[in-house]
Amino acid sequence: MEPKQISQGQGDWYVLYILAKSESKVKKLLDRKGIETFLPLTTKIRQWSDRTKRIKTPLFPKYLFARLSNNDFPLVFETPGFIRFLSTSGQKDIVPESEIDLIKDLVSSSPEVSPYQYRIGEQVVVTKGPLQGREGKLIEIKGKKKLVVFIEALNQSLLIEIPSNSVEQAFPLQMRQAVG
Repeated sequence: MEPKQISQGQGDWYVLYILAKSESKVKKLLDRKGIETFLPLTTKIRQWSDRTKRIKTPLFPKYLFARLSNNDFPLVFETPGFIRFLSTSGQKDIVPESEIDLIKDLVSSSPEVSPYQYRIGEQVVVTKGPLQGREGKLIEIKGKKKLVVFIEALNQSLLIEIPSNSVEQAFPLQMRQAVG
């Protein structure tokens, strides 16, 4: 089958629930059908008894994003490995373009890690970078700081490492905005 030209920018983004470990396969099948897809990948280090290797794995296992128009839905339903659409109250969830852009920015950047002076459990706000203005909760301090970012469209938390000079306490920032 000759691959179709992918039509960029037409339709809404949806979250497809995919058979485990089939994300890349389903992505390739949909791409061949001319459907724009996005599979965010992250690099993980895997340790075996004889070697260590960096591998790319899905950021959200069993999920694939697809930009679909009304004509594309039958093509998705007939794709091997597709299980269902992520939905709420029987309605397919549409992911805002801004959320897709945010995830793309996250997977394309590799923030540095440095010591963090705040307390675990404290609410923080990102002041620089692709997550600017987003709030999260500090969950771990081990010579590094880690910020949990809630991606609303997926109902999942995303753990990221972010430079300390890109984060401030959420309360003081809100106070400054109220005063200034």
